[in-house]
Amino acid sequence: MTPLKIGACLKAEEIAPHRDWLFDSARDIELQDFVSHAGLSSAYEDRIAAAISALDGHTGRRGIHGPYEGLDMDNKDAELQPLITARFIKALEAAERVGARQVVLHSPYNAWFHNNRLARPDYAETLLETIHTIMDPVVRDAEARGVTLVIENIVDVDPAHRRLMMESFGSDAIALSIDTGHAQIA
Repeated sequence: MTPLKIGACLKAEEIAPHRDWLFDSARDIELQDFVSHAGLSSAYEDRIAAAISALDGHTGRRGIHGPYEGLDMDNKDAELQPLITARFIKALEAAERVGARQVVLHSPYNAWFHNNRLARPDYAETLLETIHTIMDPVVRDAEARGVTLVIENIVDVDPAHRRLMMESFGSDAIALSIDTGHAQIA
């Protein structure tokens, strides 16, 4: 069995002090530069350039953490859904541009879902429909780019729901993290 190698979750500006440790052993790096609205809008090109520069010479696997600040894949507001889809697709573009093969996203199956899933007979199905409205174009884009969306279990109460969601897409472009998701390249 190949021994596990610890990687790191860092912003591009944080790589330099750890460069030898990260690069000499080709460790996994998960970039944290694209989690916010600024990282995918006003600061986007600067963060792409910083990541490409910081990763120059890195031969290990790369991923990015996608956006999560106010961008829930189960958002019920029909006016916000296209924006969320667009931001997730922008994260896929960022991943491709910096040579990352995965984008980590937060699971929508949180304590609220867990505590309210029996409130209505169709609650889970309606939630999954909303997720597909937002995520179907994202999954198709991930397939086209050869990037995997990794759904992180950071907020799950019961990971079985996250697994069923992932399986409902019928795509190799969406997977589950094997722990809290950080620096775990699928």
